[in-house]
Amino acid sequence: MEIIVLNEVDSTNTALKEMLRDGTASAGAVVYSENQKSGYGRRGRFWHSEKGKNIAVSLALQPFKGDDLISLATGVAVLQSLYDEYGIHFSLKWPNDILYKGKKVCGISCEKIATANGQVIVLGIGINVNNTVFPEGMSDTATSIHLALRDYAPKESEITLRGLLDNLLDSIFHWHDRLSSGFTDEVLSAVKTACINIGQPVRIVNEGVTVAEGIAEGIDADGGIIVITDNNTPKKFHSGEISLR
Repeated sequence: MEIIVLNEVDSTNTALKEMLRDGTASAGAVVYSENQKSGYGRRGRFWHSEKGKNIAVSLALQPFKGDDLISLATGVAVLQSLYDEYGIHFSLKWPNDILYKGKKVCGISCEKIATANGQVIVLGIGINVNNTVFPEGMSDTATSIHLALRDYAPKESEITLRGLLDNLLDSIFHWHDRLSSGFTDEVLSAVKTACINIGQPVRIVNEGVTVAEGIAEGIDADGGIIVITDNNTPKKFHSGEISLR
């Protein structure tokens, strides 16, 4: 595993994709920065990251059969890493958010890009680690690991970012190996256990429009969420925002 540390970067995803396309990086590479100025998540949304306070990391992975679940498997990896490190149960919100008490701690993006050596999966992970203050409009929806730890130890000191990163990467590559080795049922079981949406009334919104309401029944092998709609019809969705009704 090659870890490329950048002191400052607009986006670790953008930097890694440029390296993959010009041949200076390949599958297995990791780009990490503690100062990401213009990070983005799903659908190109801006990801706020305070300098020196958070983790911004992107990984290049070789595509494989069953890689539709890689984003959700990464969510499980983040949960396991945080629990092993701090003993706190965070939760997974389909398809790729990590929450604590309903507020977002971590976001995950996943895309495939074409390079001279074939397709590569680019995973982007942003974790709010030591933030205690968020920009206006975000404090109701975002939190950090440091703030979560205050529920258990009010005088908790700041978290060492590099130590957390190392544990996180170990967990991500473990779950990637399980998934790429064909242990799909194991990954799906972990996803279903962690996902707060399963068994709950939900609303699926796409481009600002509600496309379905019902009960989230489960996650399919391709990562789609199955919703039993209000007319008792099962429907599967692969994208869109999901909220508890």
